[in-house]
Amino acid sequence: MKARAAGYELDGAKAADVAAGGVAGADIKLRKVKNLSAHLTNAEWMLSMPGTDEQKRFLLNCNGCHTLRAHHEVGVRTPTAFMQIFQRMASYYPAARP
Repeated sequence: MKARAAGYELDGAKAADVAAGGVAGADIKLRKVKNLSAHLTNAEWMLSMPGTDEQKRFLLNCNGCHTLRAHHEVGVRTPTAFMQIFQRMASYYPAARP
């Protein structure tokens, strides 16, 4: 079984037996994840960022090479460092692979 809720993961059994043609039910428990950034989709990253849709529009081309969370995963923790990466990547030719 799988469940998707940003910031949570299954806590306990991840399988259930269902007889052919039968119906089954299961109670599931969720627990908060320890690393929220690893669980967010690109859309959830975009929604969680401050600013208007227009201000964030430039990020739409960023996920062709990597996920938006990639910047977080490589240790970019300050707004200044985050913006420096965007400035550098904006200088790449569209669809270029560094």
